[in-house]
Amino acid sequence: MIIVDKIMDILQSMVDDNNCPLMSYQYNRLSKANVRLDNKNPSPTAVFIQMSDFKIDMNRLNKREICHIFVSFLDKENKIDSDGIEQDVIITNMADLATDFIVRIKADRSMRITNDIINFKSVFYQSDSNRTGVTVEFDVEETQGTCL
Repeated sequence: MIIVDKIMDILQSMVDDNNCPLMSYQYNRLSKANVRLDNKNPSPTAVFIQMSDFKIDMNRLNKREICHIFVSFLDKENKIDSDGIEQDVIITNMADLATDFIVRIKADRSMRITNDIINFKSVFYQSDSNRTGVTVEFDVEETQGTCL
């Protein structure tokens, strides 16, 4: 899957960028991602949920992938029972990371985001690894595709 490879390349470039706070990422299904979060993936981390559905546009003897992307940007909370103010700070920081991710996708000319509005959802108390952050969801398609 071409788009999956491109998304993972972007996440890796964020980890490699000294000016970006992202420390790790994974591409997994939800249950396995939770186990890896428990095993102390460095924070902040991104969880790219495994693709199960995608479309292929077969117009004009050309094949283009179209995928629904679901990525969470998460950071470890300082204590088990953080209050709302501490979580809001983490959510704001993770929203900034998610925005950086989206900007990097938009800069990649080989794919484009098809949504006019991208949904950000707060994530807290949903993992036993005690992480907080945001999840972003949007649709991406290849711009050129592959000739058939």
